[in-house]
Amino acid sequence: MSDLVRIDTQPRQGLISRFRVGDVVRNGAHVATVTDVGTVLIAVRTAMGTDRMVCPWELVPLRTAQDESAVGALR
Repeated sequence: MSDLVRIDTQPRQGLISRFRVGDVVRNGAHVATVTDVGTVLIAVRTAMGTDRMVCPWELVPLRTAQDESAVGALR
């Protein structure tokens, strides 16, 4: 019976490591910039200036900080 139930106690490092400070993300209807990446939650600041803490699986990456630096290098 114990084989049927598995409790995952490890944080989802794969999801969290996808995001870096400066990434532009979408959280529902909000577009935001990642301001901090914690062990479980990610801090973002919306375009309206509101700070929020969100779960990484709620975010959709729109533009990474690396994309921004590449564009800046071309200018």
